Amino acid sequence: MNLENEHSKQQPFGVPSDYFESFQDTLDARLAEQRLREHVKGHGFKMPEGYLDTLEVTIPSEPLAADTKVISLFSSRTIAAVAAIAACIVLVLTVFNKDPKQEQFALEDIPTNTLETYIQSDAVQFTNDELTAYLSEEAFSLSQTNLEEEIANEALEDYILDNLDATDLYTQYEE
Repeated sequence: MNLENEHSKQQPFGVPSDYFESFQDTLDARLAEQRLREHVKGHGFKMPEGYLDTLEVTIPSEPLAADTKVISLFSSRTIAAVAAIAACIVLVLTVFNKDPKQEQFALEDIPTNTLETYIQSDAVQFTNDELTAYLSEEAFSLSQTNLEEEIANEALEDYILDNLDATDLYTQYEE
């Protein structure tokens, strides 16, 4: 610790800058204000005599009764009525405001692949009776022989691929 710097040679009290230059002006202003206050008696405002005698205001001695009824601006009936009217207007506008340029979609416009995928994804469950009601007779016009031949070809291909090895077929062909 440095003991020499402990006590500074500067004055511990400071004076604001320009204090002594503006001191005389400040003192003169305060003295002038004090002299003016001595000449003026009161605060400068005066109420006319008898002013409160002509005032016809009655001050109740008891507080207001708590029986006053408060009427809400927005009651539940009003809100319900406005909501019902708004719902009716929206319903009328959506039902009766059809655009004639808007296209109407039919079942024929949807691609068959999309319908098949939708039905096969089990998003909807149909019984066989419901499916046959929507299918045309052209779907049932496949000949029985074509169907049996297609099943036989598929079964033969599956059997060959699953049970026979290519080397077995080669050795049997050479013999």
